[in-house]
Amino acid sequence: MSIALVEDDELLRAEVSDHLTSHGFLVNAVNSARALDDLITHRPVDIFAIDLNLPGEDGLSLPNHLRQNLPDAGIVIMMARATLNDRIAGYGVGGADVYLTKPVVPDELLMILRSL
Repeated sequence: MSIALVEDDELLRAEVSDHLTSHGFLVNAVNSARALDDLITHRPVDIFAIDLNLPGEDGLSLPNHLRQNLPDAGIVIMMARATLNDRIAGYGVGGADVYLTKPVVPDELLMILRSL
């Protein structure tokens, strides 16, 4: 299963990528929406794990764009904002299948990715 991990924090991106890779996922980790656009033009992706607070991107537009163009892909939003309104927007506007608040528990993320 191919995962696109979109996280601008270098250390967190490396840790999550290593954890998922060690559990059998093919992980393509990028730091921005622009890098993700480049990635998906060259490689198929089954599930997107996305931090919404990215440079050059206005929050929910990235997962919304993905949902419109790749309706069968899984979308997991990982965000520090944990209010009910933020989560509802993640599901409604962003089109997320799952909204996780940071810090994300690695084993919970694994189970979610497997279920998608």
